[in-house]
Amino acid sequence: MDGGTYFLRISDFIGSIQNRKYGTPLAMLLYLLAGGLFICMGIPRLWISAGAGAVFNPWLGTVVGLGASLLGAAALSLVGQ
Repeated sequence: MDGGTYFLRISDFIGSIQNRKYGTPLAMLLYLLAGGLFICMGIPRLWISAGAGAVFNPWLGTVVGLGASLLGAAALSLVGQ
């Protein structure tokens, strides 16, 4: 499978979480953690931000993408120290 197929599966999973009662905050937390982990593994921040904008709306996706970037950068900084 290519990268687009994996992204569609992740966005479908996040979308199914958003449809539940406390879904949107839970989906945001899940995306923050997963995005931070992916940034630690070397995935470019642009892909994480684009994914957040596609899964959530562009305004909320900006906040979630920025949070994931900060989380990933903080984790890499702690590992580097």
